[in-house]
Amino acid sequence: MTIAKDGPQLPSVQVAEALREKLKAGTYAPDEKLPSIKALAADFGVAEETVKKSLATLRAEGLIIPVPNRGHFAVGSNGTGNPNAADRRDLSGSIDVLRSEIQKLTERVAKLEARADSNDA
Repeated sequence: MTIAKDGPQLPSVQVAEALREKLKAGTYAPDEKLPSIKALAADFGVAEETVKKSLATLRAEGLIIPVPNRGHFAVGSNGTGNPNAADRRDLSGSIDVLRSEIQKLTERVAKLEARADSNDA
C-alpha cells in the first residue's frame, strides 16, 4: 500500500488504518506475528518511526500485543481480546497440577529407593 505523504492524514495515521483493516479482515490470525517494523516500513514506504507510532496506536486500541524481543502479535480480528487467553489459562492450570503430581511421585520414588537401600543393607 502506498502512503500519501502529502495527504490530509499523517502517514502514521494512514499506516495504522491500513494495518487496522488487515487485522479486522483477518489477514493476521489471532496470535500471529506481524511483520517486523523494518519490513512494515519498507512495505509502506515510510520511516520506521512512522510505523512505531502506528503500532502504538494499535496497541492502545487493543488490536495488537507487543512481546519484548519477539515483535507484535494480533489480538483478534475483531479486537475484542485474545480468544486463546482462556485456553492458555486452562493449560497453565493443568501444567501446575502436573508439576505437583511429578513432585509427589519424585518424593515417593525417593522413599521407595531409600527403603530398598535399607533392605539391601
